[in-house]
Amino acid sequence: MPDIAGLDKGGLDRKIKELAEQKESLEVEKAQAFSGDTLALSARTQIAEASAKLAEARAAHTAGAAALNEEIYAAIADLKKEQIAASNRLSDAKNDLKQARQLTESMANRREELRAEYRAIQTETWDEGAAVCPTCHRGLPEEKIRELREAFNHFRGQQEASRDMIAEQAAKTVALEGIANREEKSVEDLAARMASLHNQLQEPPHFETTVEYAKLTARIAALRDEVRTLSKRGQDLTMVFTDKIRVLQGEIQAQNEIKARFATVASQQRRIAELAAREKELARQYEALERGLYLCDLFTKAKVRLLTERINSKFRSVSFQLFVEQVNGGIREDCEVMIPG
Repeated sequence: MPDIAGLDKGGLDRKIKELAEQKESLEVEKAQAFSGDTLALSARTQIAEASAKLAEARAAHTAGAAALNEEIYAAIADLKKEQIAASNRLSDAKNDLKQARQLTESMANRREELRAEYRAIQTETWDEGAAVCPTCHRGLPEEKIRELREAFNHFRGQQEASRDMIAEQAAKTVALEGIANREEKSVEDLAARMASLHNQLQEPPHFETTVEYAKLTARIAALRDEVRTLSKRGQDLTMVFTDKIRVLQGEIQAQNEIKARFATVASQQRRIAELAAREKELARQYEALERGLYLCDLFTKAKVRLLTERINSKFRSVSFQLFVEQVNGGIREDCEVMIPG
């Protein structure tokens, strides 16, 4: 049971309330010292304003630089589109020229092959049997026979690789070479014109080299130094208030621990009352059980006596001692033969 002699619960409550109010007041002053300093807030506001002006000046400088070369960049973009189109046409022309050269070479080779075949078949003659139908074995019409003779005598080189066909393909190749050369020249001319325009671009001074940039950045740097100085002072004040608040918190905790004694005493007293009531109830139950045990003991002794008398009535010269009463009042089973004397 905690000792609460001489303690005033109401006085403790008033003391705890007073300490809590002092702690709350110090916390307000601490918050003001940390972020509510008028000078520091003013300096931060000025930094924000100067930073905004710096951003606006940079954007204006960039826009001016872009406008300075706007027409040249537009012309370069148009030439770039033309160059891409010319490059695509040049690529197509080169592919067509490559295929044409391959086809010309292939036709020349095929002509030589066919000329060799032609020389080989010069000795062949017309088969008169070819003028008979292989199915009905009748002679074919004159028109059909004439077509067969022409087909036999026609040299395949006239269809696949004649001298005229090769000459025509060579002319196409030359034409494609001219197209490819013109497109290549066009790509080169466009590249030269783009290079000339790039040389005409004007390089504006970097924003960081301007007087406005130097002025604004110097202003921002000075304001940041001021904020650091003010913040240092605020941090020192914050540490002072933190120490005072820590002391008050310790006192409040100590008073609360003393106040907690009253709650402990009340709890212990309630427990004592509960245990006292429980003790009375157990005493009542104990007495009832003691009485029950006493009645059981009387019943047992009466039963033993009647049992002994009943058994001994059966014998004349001896008797039996079947139970022995012990010092603690209990009954122990026994079987002793007793004779007179």
